[in-house]
Amino acid sequence: MAMIEVTWTDIIQDSSYSTHEAIACPVIKTVGWLASEDKKFIKVGNVLSDNGEISGITAMPVGCVISCRTIED
Repeated sequence: MAMIEVTWTDIIQDSSYSTHEAIACPVIKTVGWLASEDKKFIKVGNVLSDNGEISGITAMPVGCVISCRTIED
């Protein structure tokens, strides 16, 4: 079971009267077990059960991913 760190750009919505120049998407780091990966999404879980099931899933569109690295034991 691979533990990974994914650095990705999150989507933001701002309901204030800020101009578009003042709004920036935050860069996020998510750490957890790689649940699945395909052409569209990387899914990372923060819970690993005794029987190896991964839950607590964060799904990130591949287009938002900046980098992904395996965390060594």
